[in-house]
Amino acid sequence: MIEFTKPKPSMRTRIYQLMRANKDKSFTRADFTTSLKMNSFDYRYLNALVAHGYASVEEKDSISHWQLIKDLGNEAPRFSTDGVLITESGANEAMWRAIR
Repeated sequence: MIEFTKPKPSMRTRIYQLMRANKDKSFTRADFTTSLKMNSFDYRYLNALVAHGYASVEEKDSISHWQLIKDLGNEAPRFSTDGVLITESGANEAMWRAIR
């Protein structure tokens, strides 16, 4: 019998899940890198979350603090490289939904 393994969540999904699990907390860059064991950090996903109203950003002592303000459930919102919200699911995700 063939066993299927679900792919490892993307960094963007891990960022969203961390924020979702701690809705009342704001996160700094250091919080993300420490909690998610990241070496580098990409602000584009957080900027897209803020631009579409899913998260807020606040500057405190010249340090950015992000907080989730709109919870979409388990699926992290996806954005194209130019920041446009992607509403249709990919073929890989549709396959996993069918298997469940």
